[in-house]
This record gives sequence, structure tokens and C-alpha cells, in this order.
Amino acid sequence: MDSQEPKTLDEKIKFVDEINNLIWGQRGMADFDREGLIKKASQIAEEIDYKIGKAKCLLNAGMGIFIKKNDGRLSIEMMNEALDIFKKLDNKKWIANEHATLGIIHSSLGNPEPALYNALKGLDFYISNPEVDVDRIMIYYVIGTVYKDLGKFEEAEKNYLFGVNCIEIGNSNWGGRIYTGLAGVYIHQKKFNEALTVCFKALEILKKENNNIGESRAYTDIGVIYKKLNNYDESLNYLNQGLKIREKHPLKPFIDKSYMELASLHTENNKYDEAIDYLSKAEKIAIEIAQLPKQATIYKELYLIYKSRSDFAKALHYSEKLLTLRNDLNKKETDTRLNNLQVTLVKEKEDEIERIKNVELKNANILISEKQKEILDSIHYAKRIQSSLLPTDIYIEKCMNRLKK
Repeated sequence: MDSQEPKTLDEKIKFVDEINNLIWGQRGMADFDREGLIKKASQIAEEIDYKIGKAKCLLNAGMGIFIKKNDGRLSIEMMNEALDIFKKLDNKKWIANEHATLGIIHSSLGNPEPALYNALKGLDFYISNPEVDVDRIMIYYVIGTVYKDLGKFEEAEKNYLFGVNCIEIGNSNWGGRIYTGLAGVYIHQKKFNEALTVCFKALEILKKENNNIGESRAYTDIGVIYKKLNNYDESLNYLNQGLKIREKHPLKPFIDKSYMELASLHTENNKYDEAIDYLSKAEKIAIEIAQLPKQATIYKELYLIYKSRSDFAKALHYSEKLLTLRNDLNKKETDTRLNNLQVTLVKEKEDEIERIKNVELKNANILISEKQKEILDSIHYAKRIQSSLLPTDIYIEKCMNRLKK
């Protein structure tokens, strides 16, 4: 990418496109200043009214905010703004990519219904355009992940395998991730040897892609598998490798996950002091990024550890924290359901308005056709009257001959 300041309109468009392509292509990589780059690209796109560039900037910025800051609300807000622009431009491919990304975010936030809705909306385009294999792999990853989160593991495996078998998987930056998704299915099915094979395949691809987030995920999953195989040393080794990558960047939600997995490993091996240390670290991050379900899991684990050590005062402390948090979670769940209901009602209203518009348009077309027929019938009728009143050509010719005599 040219480091010189873009001056002409063509240079500015090229700059915005290059920034968007860079960030879109390296979504799992955290080794460059994506925030600064996207901010500059957004300013230029706004300045020259480059709408497709602006929409892609919003999409990339929203994705970055979710990865770096775990701000789902702001991320979805920006994505929806981008989606509106793509729809106005009728850019079907980027509408599909937008839906796919929204599916990933909703899935990560534990919102399965909107996650699956967006993923399937994204798939529509790629089914109609089977030659676009590279981008379709992303869709299959999202759909597989949503089904996995819903506990529908057969559907998840089927969609992951669709992606794995795409011709262009070697050129896709989703190749490694779709293998980690498939490994997650095999872990649940207790097919640990298959899971390990798939995870090592994922790790190989992700290293080549320089995909930091994905690489840390593969290391962590391998650590989890070895934990389930009761191989403490190998589990600790791979979990620590995953944590090292996550602490380097840093990616707080993923660091939190690593801390919890390490705590679980130490708990299973009766190393309670180490487990408490990791759970305490995990609690700080979970509070910071407002992850109530993770906090609940942490308090439950701390309660069980202190109870097993007969430290009833601390056990009671975490039991009370868990009870308070569950009340907050129940309230949040109720609020979420009400919000989802409101979204559903708005969507139904929008669909009804669209249906009415289509009906009105159809009726208008019918009315126009009827009016056109009436006008044409009137013209034909007038011609018939005119023909009956006007003299024929033969009669006129006879009259002209008489006048000549």
C-alpha cells in the first residue's frame, strides 16, 4: 500500500479500497493499527462521498470494536448502518458478507436466533453464486458455529464439512477456523483422536495465514482435548501457548477463556491454589468486559473449591455473589426477550408494509393495464365510427370523375 498521502479522487478511492481489503482479509490478525487505518479511510470516504467505501469502513470498524473492545451493542449498531448502505446500493455480495459478520457477532454474544437468521440470509447469495467459494466458506463457518452453540451438532458438522470441501479452501482465510469449528463438534462427540487431527490441521493453516486469534484458539482447543484425555502436561503446555498469544496482543475475551480453561485443568488435578489464581484473574476481566455468564461460572467454581477445602466463609461469600448475579442474569434475560420481541414485531411490521407495497404495486399495474385496454378499445371504437361515417375511396374517386366532366 502506497504510504504517500492520497491527493486525487482516484488515489483516495484506491486508498480506501486498499485499507478495507487489508482489514477484511486479516480479520483474525492483530499486529497492525487497524483502528488508526480505518479511521483515516472513513474520513476520506466521507469526504469524497464514496458510499461503498464508507459502508465497508463501518463493517470493518464494527468488527474491530467487537474483537478489541467486546462492545457488541456498538458493533451491531455500526454493522446495521453499513447494511443499510449496502442495501441502498443493492450490492448483494456485501449484503451477504454483512449478514455473515452479524451472524458471528450474535453467536458470540449468545443470541442464537438473530445469529442463525443472519447466517442463512448470507448463505442465500452464495447458493445462487456457487463460483464464489472463498467467501462461502465464511458462511458455512458461521452457520456451523451457530448450530454448534444451539447443540445441533449433526447440523454443525454438516455445514463445517461443506466448508472444508469447498474447492478454494486453500485460498480462504476461513480455512483454519472452519477446522477448529469441526474440532469443537468432535470434542463434544468425544471423538478426541479425530478432534486432535483436525486441530493440528487447523493450527498448520492458521500459522501460514498469520491468524493470531485463530492460532490461539487452536492451541487452546488442543489443550482442552489433552485435558479430556487426562494428559496434564500436554494440556498445560498447549493452554499456555494459547494464553501467550492472547496476552501479547491483548484480546481480553480470549484471555479470559484461557484463564478459565487453565483454572479447570488445575482444579481437576487438585491444584487449587493455581486454580484460584486463574479464576481471580478471569473474574477481573469478566467484570471489565461485562460478561455476566462468565462471572457466574467463575463464582460457581470458586464456591466449589472453597467448599471442598472446608473454607465455608469464602464458600458462602461466592455463593451469595452467584445468587446476586443470577438475579441480574434473569433480569437481563427478560430484557433481552422483550427486546427480541420488539425487534420481531418491528420486522413483522416492515414485512407487512413491504407486502402491502407489493400488493398496491400489483393492483396499480392491473389498474394501468385495465385503463390501457379501455383507451385502446375507445380508439378502436372511434375508428370504426369514423370509418362508417366517412365515404369510401371508391365513392370519392367517382365524385372526382363527375366533377371533371
